[in-house]
Amino acid sequence: MLRPKNHALAYYCVALLLSLATLAEFLHFNYLGRLESGAYDLSLKHRLFYAPADPDIVIVDIDERSLAAMGEEYGRWPWPRAVLAEFVEGLQAQAPAAVVFDILFSEPDIYNPESDAYLNSVAESYDNVFFPFIRLPAHNDALSELRPSMVPGFQRLDHLPSSDAPLAAILPFLNAAVTAGRIGTNTIQPDDDGIVRSYELYEIHDGWLIPSLPMTLASQLNEATPQAQSLLINWRGDVGAYESVSFVEVFEDFLQREPSRPGDEFNNKIIIIGSTAPSLHDLKPTPIARSHPGVEILATGIDNAINRDFIRTFQAPWVPLAIALLIIWITAIAFARQVPVAVIDGLYGASQGGLLVLGFASINVSNFYLDLSAPVFFGLAYFAAARGYQIYSTRSDSRRIWQKRFESPGPVAIGVLHFPSKTNAKQLIRQTLARIRKLFRSVYIEKVPVENSGLKITFGETYFVFNLFEERPELFSTTGLKDLLQKTGSGSVSSEGLFVASSVMHFESDRATNEQLWKSHAFTLLQSTTNTGICREYTPSN
Repeated sequence: MLRPKNHALAYYCVALLLSLATLAEFLHFNYLGRLESGAYDLSLKHRLFYAPADPDIVIVDIDERSLAAMGEEYGRWPWPRAVLAEFVEGLQAQAPAAVVFDILFSEPDIYNPESDAYLNSVAESYDNVFFPFIRLPAHNDALSELRPSMVPGFQRLDHLPSSDAPLAAILPFLNAAVTAGRIGTNTIQPDDDGIVRSYELYEIHDGWLIPSLPMTLASQLNEATPQAQSLLINWRGDVGAYESVSFVEVFEDFLQREPSRPGDEFNNKIIIIGSTAPSLHDLKPTPIARSHPGVEILATGIDNAINRDFIRTFQAPWVPLAIALLIIWITAIAFARQVPVAVIDGLYGASQGGLLVLGFASINVSNFYLDLSAPVFFGLAYFAAARGYQIYSTRSDSRRIWQKRFESPGPVAIGVLHFPSKTNAKQLIRQTLARIRKLFRSVYIEKVPVENSGLKITFGETYFVFNLFEERPELFSTTGLKDLLQKTGSGSVSSEGLFVASSVMHFESDRATNEQLWKSHAFTLLQSTTNTGICREYTPSN
């Protein structure tokens, strides 16, 4: 039998092993990445308070309605670039702050060069029109002839060495936009699980800063942008958070001699031209929605960049690591020092609940997310291991106590608990036995077998409860047991009809004598208590 100090050593050893696993996870492995991402997504999805969408950002949506209506005259998408050029000119009449395309213009229209020239002319005429370009995977860089120094919008970082290495990218064919530097990446990269959570504001390539579209726009508007390269998107709520108008409605209104829409509808607004139409396949999964339109992701990135309110997290892992280790060792000390079970359960539940509430509250009252999923996980892992060991060691010690008592003299208390058959019998049995185990360290409980299942249904279930008489003898009596059940009852389960009896056996030094004494004494007590005679013989297990 393990002594209490050996039990304490076991608790500390488990805590040490789990602490090493915690250190390895935080500093190297990151196996809990999916757990942390899931907790983050859940917090965002059920966020109580979202920052409102910037009212100066308006999406012009090439929706399914627009595709159908415009298709009658201009054919299927993509439409001639002259349509978009004419639309931009209509917007410029209202003096918008910026017009941003969420449309790639990677190839010229060889069948309609005049249309392309028209759009290029419009891009040259207005200095507030911005276009995206494609940044290809880095492994294609060696195959490219494009160098960063060839693109006006790219910035040379003097504090970094550079050889002007090739860069794999597909720029817009609109020379006016490229020459003016009004371009940026709109490469939305999902995490390993396919969910889009962050936006890359820029890329550092061989000592050159390659800006994203939100960063280029913010710079043109003289807005300072965050310094971090990639930041978590601060979503503005569900899909549809931004003001949106249908492309075809606005376009047709521009063609009217007497427009019906307000003449200053887009004044000083940031207009983003893109599509939410499922047929154009620009939908991506995010923590907010399984199909989030790419144009709304771009709008949110621009909103976050201009207002500098991306979601921030701990850059160093030491804070959640310290919390995880603190929970593990405080719990270990509590188990090792045999703090009452109810106290451990209460404190542990409060600490874990507090961590969950703190993490969820952080994202609701600020733009800072406190990721405490890993401390919760490791705290739960240790608590489960320690509680499992506690249950096993307690029952193992109890059984060994009784095996040893067979071979040594001394008084032993015996009690009989008989539970009549009733609708709440299982709940009554479970609660009663749990109460007894909490009060007696060395208690040993065995169920009396019944040969006939019909008798079991009729007469219920019977348990023998054995305990060292030296431990709280005032409780282990017929009156004490009855009082115990009444005083410690939860109130939800009635003990009415519960037969209780108790007695004391005095063991001798001979094992065989003690086994016979236990057997006969228990049966005699049972027979006198229930007065049913349903158990013909009982042999306790060793």
